[in-house]
Amino acid sequence: MKIILTLLLSCGICSINVGHCDGYIMDFKYYKGYVFDKSKEVTFINGVSNRFTPSKQEIEHIEKIISVSIPKEKKATTNLGKQCPKISKNLKNYNRQYIGYMDINGNRIVWINFIWKKNCPSNWEKDIILNMDGCSYFWQTKINLEDDKIFDLFINGMA
Repeated sequence: MKIILTLLLSCGICSINVGHCDGYIMDFKYYKGYVFDKSKEVTFINGVSNRFTPSKQEIEHIEKIISVSIPKEKKATTNLGKQCPKISKNLKNYNRQYIGYMDINGNRIVWINFIWKKNCPSNWEKDIILNMDGCSYFWQTKINLEDDKIFDLFINGMA
């Protein structure tokens, strides 16, 4: 597969497009997201033994977990500075990207990438967007569908 890596130095955004892969849009009142198909090559997540495409029902379930769990996460309720939004109060202001995979123990995990809508590149429904900085405008987490737990919450730093 041809790997295309675009680095937009002005805002520290890295976009990864590996071949043509089908996925689908989740567009609801409080969030919009893109679910990448299992054929989308993913090399930046460690411990992947297999891939799967999360179903619409799984995404709806994940969003319920996020809406309940994120307001309880210390990192998500911390004020990161005047320029950075408080995640727990702004969940509706992020577009999401979802990648499903199986870990080495057979757990079904979904990696979710949150991108501030106003800073979201136009290619976010085709390419995985990885940002090097941008504080809480860009953050990621994972959800284990076996126990409905959020883990590996990561909020980008400030440049």
